[in-house]
Amino acid sequence: MLGALIYGVLSAVVDVYLTPYLNLSTCRFYQLATAPQVNEPPHFDSWNDNF
Repeated sequence: MLGALIYGVLSAVVDVYLTPYLNLSTCRFYQLATAPQVNEPPHFDSWNDNF
């Protein structure tokens, strides 16, 4: 009985801490998956002369 209570409290604390991060990562994935595809030219870095 005491183990179930401790487990419930610990899982609630972890859930409150992790839920915002999981929801934000899901939203970001959706944004990237539904964004229009843009064909950009290759990036040229003038500070790097390695071709």
